Amino acid sequence: MHDTALVIFSAIACVLILLPLPIHLRARNYAILFNIIWLFLMNFNTFINSVHFWDKSSNDIPVFCDICEYISRELTDDKPSRYLKL
Repeated sequence: MHDTALVIFSAIACVLILLPLPIHLRARNYAILFNIIWLFLMNFNTFINSVHFWDKSSNDIPVFCDICEYISRELTDDKPSRYLKL
């Protein structure tokens, strides 16, 4: 999978999403803090997977795939909206 744009933009998104973190920590804005953490984990998971599977699609580290699948499954169900109380 040679998708250079996915690698670059997910890395940039990981950095940019952490910029407003100190402001919201001081303001104790917990809904925004959870949203920042949620977006960072999703972008970081995409970045790590796209770098790991750059030239190959074989499962070299089965535990790594299990952890990434667990993170992706837990972050994409209804838990984010429950924590934000939407």
